[in-house]
Amino acid sequence: MLSSFQHMNAAEKRFALVASLLMLGYFLLQWKNGRDQMYDFQVYYGAASELISGETPYGQAFGVSSGIYKYSPIALLIFMPFALLPYKLASSLFYFLIAGVLVYVMTHLFRLTEKLFINKIYDGWAMVLVTIVLSDVFGRELHLGNINLLLLGLYLLAYRQMSKRRSILAGVLMGMGILFKPHFVIVIPWLIVRREWKTATWLGIGVVGGLFIPAISLGWTGNMNLLADWYGALTIHNVDLVDSPNTLFGIINSFILQPIGISAAKWFPLLVIGGTGLIYLWWLNRHGWSQLEERNRFLEYTVLLALIPSLAHTDTEHFLLAAPLMVLLVGGIFTLKNKWAIAAIFALCTIPWYLNTPDIIGARMTEFMDMSGVLGLSSLLVVLGAVFMDGYLKKSIG
Repeated sequence: MLSSFQHMNAAEKRFALVASLLMLGYFLLQWKNGRDQMYDFQVYYGAASELISGETPYGQAFGVSSGIYKYSPIALLIFMPFALLPYKLASSLFYFLIAGVLVYVMTHLFRLTEKLFINKIYDGWAMVLVTIVLSDVFGRELHLGNINLLLLGLYLLAYRQMSKRRSILAGVLMGMGILFKPHFVIVIPWLIVRREWKTATWLGIGVVGGLFIPAISLGWTGNMNLLADWYGALTIHNVDLVDSPNTLFGIINSFILQPIGISAAKWFPLLVIGGTGLIYLWWLNRHGWSQLEERNRFLEYTVLLALIPSLAHTDTEHFLLAAPLMVLLVGGIFTLKNKWAIAAIFALCTIPWYLNTPDIIGARMTEFMDMSGVLGLSSLLVVLGAVFMDGYLKKSIG
């Protein structure tokens, strides 16, 4: 990261410095006001502690009643070193790990967007607008101590390795992400369609290996018991996708089907997934099937990541997976002649992103934002906006 800082331009260095100071101030404020519990990290810390003690990490709550560990057994390996430390020290270190990854990921995206899409230095005011819009999802990630930003960084790193033809490492990294959150299987069809056979193969090897590596220390029976407990933890928290308000299923159901008196059938989610897949394939076909431009490959990949919270029941922090598209969309806006007018419209459309916090709009309005589907709808607009912005930039800049 230090060498990366040395290669930053002046705007990126200002962003890194200001963002770091803001996150340090946020950490100190939370510590002073007794809001530094980091409830999601408590789950990882507690589950890792149980595994170290020879107990199962599944089937019990850590920190709060909803704090159930739901990831694979091997995913706890990165949390075991933290579990050996006192909680306050461990949570503080994890907070600053997230903060460091946040700065690294965002500056990497600014630079990549400069290179692939806008062919100019990323505007400093665009950095400010992106940061404001993503402030709530990033703030929640830091406040709760979650791993979504780390996983976004992991998948951006995997893409970088794949683009350098380091397919083995890319596949293993993607497999690691799936062992944390199975939602990332969404990248597998893309790897197959784009004939990234080696990456896809090593992704599979990474997942299978990750499932059974713990048997080395736990024994075959102990590992199988843990995998059974993990499966139980995944299934017990399932939610009917039609009732998940910010998914594409919930949005279509609440904004289209229910107003006209139609009840969603059991096969409705399959219809939505199939329709989305066909539209995505049609879009890929427009990019062509040979000698694919790097900008098209990256956009296809990041659109899939951004669609995860639209196609799976997740918490609202997962919308930060749209950060690459947000950087592209805002960077493109600041290449327009009437950029301030378009930026104002964009800021209006993304209100659910940055005002969705009880500290600003109150608990009742925050619940409305989370449960009404407006955040999911706004996320879909960001995805579509980024795709159309890419098309505009191709025509205007080349």
